[in-house]
Amino acid sequence: MSNIVLYCHDVRGREEAINYLKKIGVTVVTEKVDSETFLRLECPPEATLTLNDLATIEPRYRITCPRGSFTVIHLRRPLLLNGEQQYILSISIQEYDRVMEGKDAHP
Repeated sequence: MSNIVLYCHDVRGREEAINYLKKIGVTVVTEKVDSETFLRLECPPEATLTLNDLATIEPRYRITCPRGSFTVIHLRRPLLLNGEQQYILSISIQEYDRVMEGKDAHP
């Protein structure tokens, strides 16, 4: 099975988000596509992607890595010129604090 790769729109609090993602094992590369800046997230092989919320217009997915998790919102927009889908990154404050403070892995 191949790694999960996601193209997320650049986020406010970018440095904190990138530090968190790296700490949970996600490789983050800033990439320009269609003249917009995206964060290309490459998750570790053991990461899983689960549909999180069926009651929204734009589906949300929870990505669970061995050391933490985050959510992405799938944008129903045309594919990027590189053929990839577009997402918005979301990291919960509780999960961020837990990981950055070095507490035990999530249940």
